[in-house]
Amino acid sequence: MKNLNVTDMFCQLMEMSLYLSPSVNRVCIAKLCCCSPGMLDQSLKEEFGYTSMEIVALCRLQFAQSLMVMGAGYNDLYRYSGFSSRKEMERALKYIVN
Repeated sequence: MKNLNVTDMFCQLMEMSLYLSPSVNRVCIAKLCCCSPGMLDQSLKEEFGYTSMEIVALCRLQFAQSLMVMGAGYNDLYRYSGFSSRKEMERALKYIVN
């Protein structure tokens, strides 16, 4: 039951677009979910097959895609979708593609 609460809290945080802040990390998310970073990632991995930061990267990429559809330039996408750099965004994209 505890895992369900952690995953529910995590999903609520993602719905609030927490991922748009470049400073968000697994320690920050775990504190907001009232659990340890290890428990957070274990719960999410069991439930969804991804760690917290993998899910954050997926959310950011999805948001970047929606910005691109609306006409945002490629070089600006990372700034508005929560990545700290274009290189970080491209690494996340490469991870998803592979």
